[in-house]
Amino acid sequence: MGFKERTSNYFENIPNMEKGKATKYIVIGIFLIIIFGLIASISTSIADNANDWKSMVDQIALNQLNDGIIDSNQYNAIIAQNTVTRYAMQWQEAIVVSIAKVGIDIALLLISIGFISFALNESYDQRTRWICLIISGVILSVILFTTLFTNISLSIA
Repeated sequence: MGFKERTSNYFENIPNMEKGKATKYIVIGIFLIIIFGLIASISTSIADNANDWKSMVDQIALNQLNDGIIDSNQYNAIIAQNTVTRYAMQWQEAIVVSIAKVGIDIALLLISIGFISFALNESYDQRTRWICLIISGVILSVILFTTLFTNISLSIA
């Protein structure tokens, strides 16, 4: 069975997805959004506090220099290493947040598939089906705009 056969079978089964499986997609999607959002938040926090960390460890090194624990060559080496570490702490944000955005988009796609399945389920009343279709459309629009435009982000304050 090739790729086309597997994908066509999968997309043909979306309308026939039972309520439990669609709900499972939505719950897994929400769980993934929470996990990847938490990862992105932690990464951003580390990058935001990199300068404060560097100031603190530089001050500790200066105190050790003044107390005679280290000499000036060791002090300069510590300062250089702290600068490199600060840049690494700031740079990791770009990598980790980009990975987290991909994970969030995949999770949103799972949620959207779940709502599309609810919208195509004929056992629900017309109003519920329309609401599920609208929710799915909004989620797909969010995926579209956050994927195509890099400076767009959603934040809940």
